[in-house]
Amino acid sequence: MTKKKFRIGMRYNLCINSEMKKILVTGGAGYIGSHFCKLLAGSGYMPVIVDNLSRGNLRHVRFGPFYNCDVRDADSITEILLRERPDVVAHFAGYAYVNESVQNPDMYLNNNIFGTAQLIKACAAAKIARVLFSSSCAVYGDSSDPIHEDSILRPINPYGYSKLIGENMFREFVGNKEVGSGDCGESEGGLMTSEKDLAPKEERKVIALRYFNAAGADSEGQLGAIHDPETRIIPLTIRAALDPNYTLSVFGDSHPTKDGTCVRDFVYIEDLCRAHMLALKYLLKEQDPGTGSFQVFNVGTGKGISILDLITCVEKVAGKKVKYKIVSAGKWESPMLVADANKIQKVLGFSAKDSKITHIVKTAYDWYEKQQSIDA
Repeated sequence: MTKKKFRIGMRYNLCINSEMKKILVTGGAGYIGSHFCKLLAGSGYMPVIVDNLSRGNLRHVRFGPFYNCDVRDADSITEILLRERPDVVAHFAGYAYVNESVQNPDMYLNNNIFGTAQLIKACAAAKIARVLFSSSCAVYGDSSDPIHEDSILRPINPYGYSKLIGENMFREFVGNKEVGSGDCGESEGGLMTSEKDLAPKEERKVIALRYFNAAGADSEGQLGAIHDPETRIIPLTIRAALDPNYTLSVFGDSHPTKDGTCVRDFVYIEDLCRAHMLALKYLLKEQDPGTGSFQVFNVGTGKGISILDLITCVEKVAGKKVKYKIVSAGKWESPMLVADANKIQKVLGFSAKDSKITHIVKTAYDWYEKQQSIDA
C-alpha cells in the first residue's frame, strides 16, 4: 500500500470504551455530516471523521478522531478503514449544489461518482459490509405529486445524475460477492497483512437516504451551515432580510404551483440526523431472511413550502422585509419536490416531528446572527 497522505487530528473529548460501535463518516466536517457526528457521539457511538475540508469546516470537527483525506484516494481510505475497523461507513462526502453542477458538471462527475467508486473499492478491500449513503431527491428529477421511492428516476441536472450513479454503484457493491475478495496485501505499520486477519465475511447491506431540502441549524447553537459561497435558499433568504447590499434571486414565478414559485420539502437538520440514526440501527441489527440488502428511503415531511411562503416566514422571524427579484428559471430547476415519506415511517418509525418551517427558519436565523457576530 502507498505511503499514507492523510493527516490525523484529534479534536474531541470523548470517553471511549471497547464496546462502542465505531462509525466512519466521510464528509464529517460538512453541514449534514457534522450534525450526524454530534448525534453519534451523544448516542454512545464513536464517529471517525474523514474530510478533505474542501467544503467542510475544521470548526465542526469536534466529536471524534479526524483524518484529513480525500475519498478519491482509495489507498489512504483503505488504510484508514483497516486501522479503524468501523462497524458502518456513512458516506456524506460529495458536492451538493445544483446550479454549480450545471456550470461545472465535470467536477461533480469526478468528485461524486469517482469519489464514491474509490470509497466502494476501499470498503471492498477492507471488508466493510455496511454502508449508509447520503443520496438526494434530485435523483427523481421532477414531479407534480408527492414522490415515493418507486417513482421514475429521471434526474435533470448533473448533481442528481451523480447521486443516481452512486446508488447504482452501491447496488453493484451489495450484489457482487467477488469484489474485494482477494489478498489485501501488506499495510504500512503492520495494520493488516492478509485476508485471513479480517473478520469473517458478512452479507453487504447498504441504505441510501434520499433526502429533500436539509435546513436549519443545531438547536444548541453549536453547528450550522458554513458555506462559501452560500447557495442554500433559507440562509440566502435570511441574508436578504438582514444584509442591505444583498437581494435574493427567485428562480421563476410561473411554475405550475400555487403561487408560481418552486415548492420544496424542508427537513430540519436534526430530524434528518435522526433518520440516519434509525437507518444506522437498522443496518446493525440482525434482519429477517429476505430483507433487501440495498434499500432506499425518502426523508421528508410530505408537505411543500413555496419560495414565497418561505420569504413570508423569514420576514416574520426577522421582523424585516426580504429583498428579492424574479429571475429566469433554468431547465434544471424542478418546480416541485415533495416527499412521500410513508415508507421510512413504516419501516424505520421515522417522522419529521421538528420540521415546522418556522422552527427551521428560527434556528437558521439564530445561527446566521451568531456567525455575523463572530466574523465582525
